[in-house]
Amino acid sequence: MGEAYSLCVSPFYYTDLVRESHHRYKFQGASWHSSVYAGFVAQCVAERYGNHFDLITWVPLSKRRLRTRGYDQAKLLAVDTAAKLGTEAIPTLKKVKNTSAQSSLGGSEERRANIAGAYAVLENAPVSGKCILLVDDIVTTGSSLRECAHCLLSAGAEEVLCATLARSPV
Repeated sequence: MGEAYSLCVSPFYYTDLVRESHHRYKFQGASWHSSVYAGFVAQCVAERYGNHFDLITWVPLSKRRLRTRGYDQAKLLAVDTAAKLGTEAIPTLKKVKNTSAQSSLGGSEERRANIAGAYAVLENAPVSGKCILLVDDIVTTGSSLRECAHCLLSAGAEEVLCATLARSPV
């Protein structure tokens, strides 16, 4: 599958202090970081996309990982980013398959295989004909974003744009 999303913007590279801060956010319960991160993401989105999107959504966690972590870091980032942009984030996707953490895997082929078929569009999600801004915390190979975007496009979305807090520097 080629690029299912048109573009992905990120205010930071996933290195050094950003990586350390993100680890506190994602793995050490510092969920309040999302409101700070959202300011940077919202500014990046406004500069690159303007008002080109119809709705904001996120890459969801599995129910199992949500129970373990206690919160969905991508959802928090999407909700806070949407608020800073004067709108709301809307749930459109669900994770239907428990997968290994993408960060525990090697290259893009292994990550793509791990995530294949892991997401589905929620019944009655208002995606048809829409340009959707899909938010996640980190993009490395783009496998999760690509899989979610493919689901949204298959459900009738017109276009999928993406935004993350940080991206792999390579």
